[in-house]
Order: sequence, then structure tokens, then C-alpha cells
Amino acid sequence: MKKIFLSIFISIALFVNAVSAEEYLMDYANILSESEKIMLEEDLADISDLYNFGVYLVTFEDMAEYDYGEYEIEEFAEDFYMENNLGHNESKDGLMLIMSMAGRDFDIMAYGAGNEAFTDYGKDKLVDAFASAFREDEWFVGMSKYLDKVEYMLKWYERGHPYDVGFFNPAAKLEGLPMNILRALIFALIIAYFSSKAAKKGLKTISQAVTAFAYMDSSDIELTRKEDKYIRTTSSVRYISTSSGSSGGGHYGGTTVHSSGASHRSGKF
Repeated sequence: MKKIFLSIFISIALFVNAVSAEEYLMDYANILSESEKIMLEEDLADISDLYNFGVYLVTFEDMAEYDYGEYEIEEFAEDFYMENNLGHNESKDGLMLIMSMAGRDFDIMAYGAGNEAFTDYGKDKLVDAFASAFREDEWFVGMSKYLDKVEYMLKWYERGHPYDVGFFNPAAKLEGLPMNILRALIFALIIAYFSSKAAKKGLKTISQAVTAFAYMDSSDIELTRKEDKYIRTTSSVRYISTSSGSSGGGHYGGTTVHSSGASHRSGKF
């Protein structure tokens, strides 16, 4: 019965979307302003077209209206995705964030290539991107941060590096390297310059002292005390350990895919 209700709603929604051309953003709960909808729709379309991968944002007022219970957000998401024929290519590659506002439920659902691009660990990081904003009902801010993270993960997936446990971004390490080398070189030159000046000044002082000493009568010199002191210097090194893979908090990487072919990360905001 619940699928019948949802199918009827989607048939109406498809007509509305055909008129408004809002293919990737479906704000049925009307939590966004018109200007926010335009900006998000443009971002969604750009990302989806660039990576040939469907990225969707969907909001409902209450999934219970379609006979889905409190803990059935994942089933709700799968039915909506399939009934609405979402996803790119024959494999329906895509990622959808769907929200039921009444119970403050959300689900991040991946399908097709989305299961590889968005691992269990990656989905957790997507939640981190919007969680604080959604708690304050700042929907546009949270969705924008979420899309930034989605695009970042898609970029690295396309390069053959899915965002997963122990993810290493070599570009992030290397992109600042030339500037760091330049800074180090400038710093070294400054140190060398002042060290050279100090050395020259020291030699000049010694030369003056030797010259003055030559004119002194040795009978006027009396050495009363000679003492050498060594001040011990110490340094400490603190090692910060890092963990990844199976040793890092129980995360083993990869994606948990349901028998339906979808993977999920659901909860409340």
C-alpha cells in the first residue's frame, strides 16, 4: 500500500518537475527559499553533469503520510529512488540525501557506482558536513557544505582513490610544497645574512681588541680569576601516533551494500 501512495505522489511530482525543470532538487517540504533552490539546483546539475553521476536532495514534510514508519527512512529512500527512476546510466549511479522533516529523519543512499564512491566511512563524513547546520535548522548552509564534500569525494573517486578509512590525499601534501620550499629558502638566506654580519662584527671587535692589547703594558694586567661555565641545553620531541585501517576505531573500510543494491547512512538531525 505504501508504494501505491508514493507512486501516486511521484507521478504528480514528475509533472511538477517537468514544468519547473528541477531535476536534482526536490524540496517538497518547502524548507528552502526560491533563491536557495536556484543555487542548489545549479550546483547539483553541475556536479551531476561533470561526473555523469546523479546527485539528489529530497525533502518531505512527513514520510508517515505515505505509510512509512519512524524507522523506515531507508525503505522510503529506496522506493522513492526506484519509482522516480533516479540515477545516471543503466546502473543508476547516484547519491541521494532524503529528509523527512516531521521526525527529523534523514538517509544518505548510494546506488550503482555510488556504492564505490561513497563508502561507509565516507558517508559518515558527509553527515559531519551538514550535522551542525541542520541541528540549527540552517538547511541551505548544511546542504551547501554537504555538496562541497560530495564533489570532493567524487573527484577523488574519479582519480581512483575512493574516500575511505586511511584516505591519503597526495595533492594536498604536494600542492603547497613549492611555496613551502620558497619560504624555507628565504628564511635560510635571512639567517645566513645576519649570521654573516654578526661574524664580521665579531672579527672586527676581536681585531680592535688585539690591537688595543698590543699597546697595553703587560705589567698592568692582573688575572684575578678564570672560570669556564657550560650551560646544558635540553630538547624534547613529542611523537603523535596515528592509526588507520583495522586498527582505527573499528573501521575496516569498504561499503555495506543491501540486497536491494543500495547502501545507506541514516539517522536523525
